[in-house]
Amino acid sequence: MRRCFRLFLLFGLAVSLLGPVGSVQAQPSELKLDLFDLATQPGATGFDNPLDASGPAKVDLVPADARPGEKVKVRITLDLPLGSYSYSLNPDFSGATKIQLDRTEGLESLQTEFVPDHAPKRAFEPLFDREVEKYYGRVIWTREFRVLPDARQVFIKGNANYQICDDQTCRKFDTPIDLSYSPTSQPELASAAEAIVHPFSFKERPTAMGQPGKVEAEMRLAPEDAKPGETVTLTVTMRIDEGWHSYSLTQPEGPGALPTELTLSSYQGLEEIETSFIPQQKY
Repeated sequence: MRRCFRLFLLFGLAVSLLGPVGSVQAQPSELKLDLFDLATQPGATGFDNPLDASGPAKVDLVPADARPGEKVKVRITLDLPLGSYSYSLNPDFSGATKIQLDRTEGLESLQTEFVPDHAPKRAFEPLFDREVEKYYGRVIWTREFRVLPDARQVFIKGNANYQICDDQTCRKFDTPIDLSYSPTSQPELASAAEAIVHPFSFKERPTAMGQPGKVEAEMRLAPEDAKPGETVTLTVTMRIDEGWHSYSLTQPEGPGALPTELTLSSYQGLEEIETSFIPQQKY
């Protein structure tokens, strides 16, 4: 599968390959209040080690050094253990994820709310007698700002409240958002010829339940020597072990079948030309 971009200057890519994951049963909100004390116990919710109340979510700025007048995003990345899930930001559900910014300085807000990188899975939950929205694997929420022209210091403070659940219990977390830096001017490249392009190639065989997986994934950006203004293509190749199979990006959800998901968590110095990955062969 491939996806095209136009190269600007220096770039970096982070690619995550998410395979199908199984659904698990939600916990009723009445019970969650009695089970939060499990947060200090090892082994709960798919984690091998205890987690403190701040939780596993990671908070950062993209880019980390935006200058006055440039755009910057607050990014919250939540990686979920196998068999676990978290809820969306939909306020119609009392157990939804909540992200609140209490203080921002040196910034102009370009978005009023945090936006997820992909849509949640919707499913009817008998315990709640309603549909709920869940995320599995990884979810990234972002909110965009612009650094003010006269900003000498950027401050962003707030918190992200969310639950991580499995088929036994839920755990509540409160991740602080505390970001700050001093925007500084940086010299522009004298010309496009001075741009340095770093080759991008990555190969990995993900693990499942502590064992090597049945598929090897390779990500490659080509051509490696592309110049600013030229087009590059990100190719994701899946080599599946004999006797095993995977599902397409358009596979309808059903018992034992979920579509493959390819998610770009971040990239810099690139303009997106295609909005989705395109398979190189028919399934």
